[in-house]
Amino acid sequence: MISSKGKASKPHILFVGHLLHFLRPFIGYMRARSEYRVSIDHWQGHLKHDEATSRRLAEAADIVFCEWCLGNALWHSGRKTDSQKLIVRLHRQEFYGNARTKYLSRVNWGAVDAAIVIAPFYRDLLAELTSLRTEQIHFVPNLFDTKGFARPKPKDAHYRLGLVKYTRRKRPDLALQILEKLAKLDSRFSLHVVGKRPEDIPWIWDRPEERTPVCRFLQSVQRSPFRDSVTFYSYTEDMPSWFSGIGFVLSTSDNEGSHQAVAEGMAAGCVPVIRNWPGADRLYPRRFIFSTIDEAVQFICNASAPERFRYLSEIARRWACSRFDTRTVAPRILSLLEENVC
Repeated sequence: MISSKGKASKPHILFVGHLLHFLRPFIGYMRARSEYRVSIDHWQGHLKHDEATSRRLAEAADIVFCEWCLGNALWHSGRKTDSQKLIVRLHRQEFYGNARTKYLSRVNWGAVDAAIVIAPFYRDLLAELTSLRTEQIHFVPNLFDTKGFARPKPKDAHYRLGLVKYTRRKRPDLALQILEKLAKLDSRFSLHVVGKRPEDIPWIWDRPEERTPVCRFLQSVQRSPFRDSVTFYSYTEDMPSWFSGIGFVLSTSDNEGSHQAVAEGMAAGCVPVIRNWPGADRLYPRRFIFSTIDEAVQFICNASAPERFRYLSEIARRWACSRFDTRTVAPRILSLLEENVC
C-alpha cells in the first residue's frame, strides 16, 4: 500500500475519539506493525478537543479512523481531503437520543469511505439513516484478548449469577426477579453485581429518569427476602478476575450495542443468559436467549446441573474465543482499511 503523502513514507493512520478503550486492542495491533505509522488524537469529550492539534494530526494522516460517530466524525467529515480515507466505527449510543440528532444525522456521509458497526442490527439501521451504500457498512465485532479471561472457577460457580453495571437500561430489576425465583427453588443461588454506584456517575445521578429506577432497584434488594444472596462489587478494571467467580452472566437490558460483558463473560467460561433485546439473536447463539423471566429461570435450572454447566461453559468459551479474539478480529479491520486505502 502506498501512502497518499508519497511513495517513500509509511501509511499514517490517525485514531480519533474521546473513549478508546474498546479500540485499544486494535491500536496496539497496528502499533506492532512496522509498515504503518500510528497517531492518536484523544478528545476530551464529544466535542471538546484541541483544534490546532487536531488539524496538525489530520493534515499528516492518510487514514482517519473515528472511534464513535460523535463530534469527531462530524468534524473530520467536514474537513477530509481527497487524498485521505475516513473510517467511522459506531457503537449503540450514536443511534439514539441527542447523539443521533446532534452527530449522526449531521455527518457528511459522502465523505465517509467505510463505516464499521459492532452488531448486525446496527448495520441495517445505519443503512436506513444515512446515504451510505450497503457495501460501505461492515459488521466487525468488538475485539479483546479472550485468552486473558481463561481462569479456573470455584466449584459452586454454577449457582452464581453475574450482572455487570446496574443502570436503568441494564434492567437490574429483572436480574433480581430471576434470582428470587431461583432462590425459592434452591437457596444456593446468588446474584453478584459489579459497577459504579449511581451517585458516582453524574449523568445518572443528575437525571431523575435515570436515577429513580436504579434507586428503586437498590431498595428492592433491601426489601427482598433473598437480600443476603445479593453481593455488590465496586467497579474494577480486572474483569477477568471478577468473571472467574461467576457461572452465569446475565444480560437483562432493554437494548444494547453488543453488550461487551456478555462476550467477556463467555470468554471466561460463563454461560450467558440473554434477554431478547433488539439484535441479540443476530449476535449471540439463540440457545442462550430468553423472552420471559420464567424462560430464563428454567434455562438456568437446567443448565446448573454440574455436568451440563461444564458442557455449556466450554461451548460458550470456545464460541467467544473464535469470534471476538484480537488475533481473529484485528486482521479483519486491517483488511477493511487496506481495501479502502489501496
